[in-house]
Amino acid sequence: MAVPLVHDAQQPASFSQVFCSEYPWLCGDKIDCRNSAGEAPSTEEIMQEKLRLWHQVVETPGQPNERSWCFANPIYWDLVVKECVAKGDLKTSAQVQFRFSVLNHPLDEMDASYCFLWGHCQNEEVTSRTTREEAIEMCNQIFPEPNSWQSVGFSDAPTNLSMDVSPRHVDSYTHFNTSDQVEIYAKLACAQGNYHCDVVYCKETYCQTEYYRQKYQHLSPKPR
Repeated sequence: MAVPLVHDAQQPASFSQVFCSEYPWLCGDKIDCRNSAGEAPSTEEIMQEKLRLWHQVVETPGQPNERSWCFANPIYWDLVVKECVAKGDLKTSAQVQFRFSVLNHPLDEMDASYCFLWGHCQNEEVTSRTTREEAIEMCNQIFPEPNSWQSVGFSDAPTNLSMDVSPRHVDSYTHFNTSDQVEIYAKLACAQGNYHCDVVYCKETYCQTEYYRQKYQHLSPKPR
């Protein structure tokens, strides 16, 4: 067995190199999880960023903060973050997210009820070609100042439904029943740059599936 000499041995790859090799879409122009030095954020930097996002997601006024996904649940990195936010493929994003949610039931029930309650199934404005800039304008119209989508933080979303949600509003904590309950998730979608992704996700999947239509279509808002 050939053993390389010390001076011939390759230097170990940095965490940043390994991370960017595994998740190249998180080290690009649209989303870059590295710090200003091009390296993985330090523990202190991560804690500071999470604290800031806890209070407010948007960093630049009027612009979604897609980088917030770096500090959110990593299970979404291969799903909506990769396919929709980074690559702009809204239809592929919808299908991969749908498969994941169904396999992680009752996440599909939560998402389906959100889709119908917030009127995504009735949304004719968003298409698979809707751009980030167009989505920003829609978010501005839906959530004007004050208390717009730009003011929300991760702390506004309930992290434990059994603690934060009345049983009258969520059946067995598996799906939503009121639009008030899902409004924060629509605002966060605007703040994180995936509002248009959400709409297409709904329209391509739950809105077309008879099971979810029969169960949640009655929750849809009346046409404005």
